[in-house]
Amino acid sequence: MAGVLVWFVLGYAFFATLSASFASLVSRQEEVDTVLTPPVMTVLVTCFVAFCATDEPTGTLATVMSYVPPFSSMVMAVRVAATEVPLWQAGLSIAAMVAAVLAALAFGAKVYQRAVLRTGARVKLGDVVRVRQMDDLKRARRLT
Repeated sequence: MAGVLVWFVLGYAFFATLSASFASLVSRQEEVDTVLTPPVMTVLVTCFVAFCATDEPTGTLATVMSYVPPFSSMVMAVRVAATEVPLWQAGLSIAAMVAAVLAALAFGAKVYQRAVLRTGARVKLGDVVRVRQMDDLKRARRLT
């Protein structure tokens, strides 16, 4: 039970951060549903893969996807509940998911920082990423 709770918390942290960062791109509540489609589809695909893993928790699909964030948050929980999972596999899965959560937090912080300053029209994710690339180029030029 405690093992499943770890993956639940990591999965929740990942998907909540991802959803919050995408939701910060809009300024009106009516636009939230369109911008949250990618995170919701990711959750649905993850649930589908976890459901498929229940048929064969020791199979190749379940084993491989239990290491790939965000799938590991649900698939490894299925594997732990259904079979004996070696400790190194669980540790590797947790480490990968923690790294994904930290990456999502860093990504979300940058998106929120850049999107919240621009009010009015909806901010596209590509615009936010391009601004980051421009900032990186400016910093690189200052260092040389």
